[in-house]
Amino acid sequence: STSPRGRGSILDPFSMSPRVPRPASDPESRRPCSRELLFDLPEKLLQGVTLAQALSGFGSHWLSLDSLGVPANLSQQVSEYDAFLSHDWATNRLVKMLALHLHFNGAPAAVASLLVGLVVGLMEGRGWFLWPTVTELLVVRGETMELRAAFWS
Repeated sequence: STSPRGRGSILDPFSMSPRVPRPASDPESRRPCSRELLFDLPEKLLQGVTLAQALSGFGSHWLSLDSLGVPANLSQQVSEYDAFLSHDWATNRLVKMLALHLHFNGAPAAVASLLVGLVVGLMEGRGWFLWPTVTELLVVRGETMELRAAFWS
């Protein structure tokens, strides 16, 4: 489920976000840090969306806001945040979306790209491809020279 219900559900179902450390159980040893609010926030203001919702539609849902400045029909009341995403209204929404995608999906995408590259390289080396290689495509109908001339110009 991707509905925000508290810890572990504010972001995507794969929970790729860093977790906020829990304070010690002893009230005397609890000191506020930069990841804790120093005041109580009214419940109606503690709203959140899942990461999947925030990244869907390239941010087009951020164009319609309700009276609290929250995307209409998107946020739900939550008990705490896994990550707080702050932004300004002057930055292009596509730039924001690219930054969010890189931050939350960059490492898994890099690992997937590396694995696919290794598998394709191994398959190419063993001759297991059913489709023609790049070299074979360039030699089709003797058009190699024309392609080389096009790249040099």
